[in-house]
Amino acid sequence: MADTRGQKLAELEQDLITNATQYSFIQAYKLLCQLVLAKKAEPLKVIRIRPALTLSLMRSEVVSIEKVFVDEKNELYFLEVNLMGLYGQSSPLPKFFTEEIMQAHAKESDAARLFLDLIHQRLYQLLFEAQTRNLPHINPNGKNQIYDFMFSLIGFRDKVWLNDFPDPSFLLRNINLFRHQKGTASGLKQLVSRLFTHSSVEVSQYETRDLVMPKSQRFTLAQQGDCLGVSTLLGHKIKDSQSKILIAINPISEQEFNFWINTPQNWLSLKQLIRYFVVQPLLIDIKLEIEHGDLLTLSLDNAQPAKLGLNTWLHPDRQHHTVQSQMRLL
Repeated sequence: MADTRGQKLAELEQDLITNATQYSFIQAYKLLCQLVLAKKAEPLKVIRIRPALTLSLMRSEVVSIEKVFVDEKNELYFLEVNLMGLYGQSSPLPKFFTEEIMQAHAKESDAARLFLDLIHQRLYQLLFEAQTRNLPHINPNGKNQIYDFMFSLIGFRDKVWLNDFPDPSFLLRNINLFRHQKGTASGLKQLVSRLFTHSSVEVSQYETRDLVMPKSQRFTLAQQGDCLGVSTLLGHKIKDSQSKILIAINPISEQEFNFWINTPQNWLSLKQLIRYFVVQPLLIDIKLEIEHGDLLTLSLDNAQPAKLGLNTWLHPDRQHHTVQSQMRLL
């Protein structure tokens, strides 16, 4: 594990040095800081930021990144940038000022440049802090702020269940489903298919269920005004196929089953997601075909507690490779 991590750091360092001009100043300095911190060093002491000592026109913010060994154990990273400074192409000072520093550098007399770079170091650090202060991918609290903003665009503002949803970005990736296909069977099928990416999903409408009739609507002897088939019916139940749908998902792995079904918080999140998408007050059953494995087989040596019908099934033989489970979702 340590070798793999060290290899990734070496690849990152090599890419920064080789392809420095492909990075912006923010990206380069951020990655250099991560690299130095991974080496258990201090970025403020190890990374030196300075303008490029040239009068040539540059097309990129970052001109070069150079690694210099001070001794056997210590190293420095010099990040040369094409930003406004006290010398260089972008300097507001007269050109002869930069020319004199270039001539002194050619004679290996860099005292003036080193002094100016002390000022550049702090100025560029302040520039980095100012430009990244409100960037959501860098600011620790910015990610939550951008999520709140994006959720408000699709009508998820102040939805309490979003705080516990396993993957909030899933909702943003499927924003068009919520905007254009909310409340439709085809949209529901696509939503569940994208949630269970390795499974086949079918949504069956007009599922039949038995409704118990109230006593006032049942046929009763000696009751005036009863008209069979109009105001009263025989029996106490009636078939209804207008208020129930069935979502069939197959197959799903044991890990997905335990994650979405057997984890109470995730099960509640799934119910809230489907309820919000369907809109109408329907009964919804979910039918799962679970890939059969050792985790779902009753055994005395299982680490987790066995709950028959929830995470454990009895199998008379080993020929079946899947287990079917149907339950009420809403």
